[in-house]
Amino acid sequence: MHIIVVAGGNSPEREISLQSGKQVYEALCQRGHDVQFVDAAEIDWESFSCPDETVLMLTVHGEFGEDGTLQAILEKKQIRYTGSNSTASGLAFQKSLAKQRFREAQLQTPPSVLLNHSDRTAYSPCRLQESLGPFPWFVKPDAGGSSIATSAVHSEQELQSALDQCWAISNSVLIEKLIVGREFTVAVFKDQALPPVEIVVTRSFYDFTAKYADSGTVYVTEPQINEELKQQLEHSALVAHQCLGASGLTRSDFIVDEMGAIWILELNTLPGMTPRSLAPKAAQKAGWSFAELCEAICEEALESK
Repeated sequence: MHIIVVAGGNSPEREISLQSGKQVYEALCQRGHDVQFVDAAEIDWESFSCPDETVLMLTVHGEFGEDGTLQAILEKKQIRYTGSNSTASGLAFQKSLAKQRFREAQLQTPPSVLLNHSDRTAYSPCRLQESLGPFPWFVKPDAGGSSIATSAVHSEQELQSALDQCWAISNSVLIEKLIVGREFTVAVFKDQALPPVEIVVTRSFYDFTAKYADSGTVYVTEPQINEELKQQLEHSALVAHQCLGASGLTRSDFIVDEMGAIWILELNTLPGMTPRSLAPKAAQKAGWSFAELCEAICEEALESK
């Protein structure tokens, strides 16, 4: 195949994206394909063109690459690319919109309040408690990934500090009830759920440091769960994938509380492909090497788009 791996960009997730792209580039080269690596930030996308037989392997995380913007440009130019289309990408990237779709599909997701920068002074902690219940809560940008500017808050003082972090990079903030329990992630590829992976952290939650730097973070590819819960997690990930209209490889994140209830947190349309990333670990458990997964993603895009 003729493949252009697109990584980087200008979002706060640029460095992680570059890691993903380089891993993918090397893996596809090893499989004998004609591969080029480009930085999304260095391309004039309005004038960009490529041969018809080329497919763009997208590994651009965050704004522009994951929110549907780049996908819309490529659709207009009729250029093949990997992952979900612009509509599904936009829905998944905007957490509040994705949560609405999850609820419509009968998936349980934590109660939340969307707070826009323009009306931020209209919400007091007392009013938030009416919707969310007592602390603790999660505060996160409504659009974004890698847990950047995401905080677990346990008091009004922590809430204000967390909001200030979010306002610095986002015009809308999602405040969500913190569900205590075990954390799982389930990847879906070509409408097939891959085995669940459990995430065990030494930090208070699975934040940016836990994801990319903390050696104490453990990824359990054979979690101690019964077959019923395994099937429920896989089914929930497949429903989430389908209700957003996603395609290619996605990854959904869940909390299973102490009563065994499953809560979906979000869905990622361009999961990380770094050495620590979760979707490749799930694929490996299903019997696919990293290079085989990358190759299959490109083949799927050539077939379907």
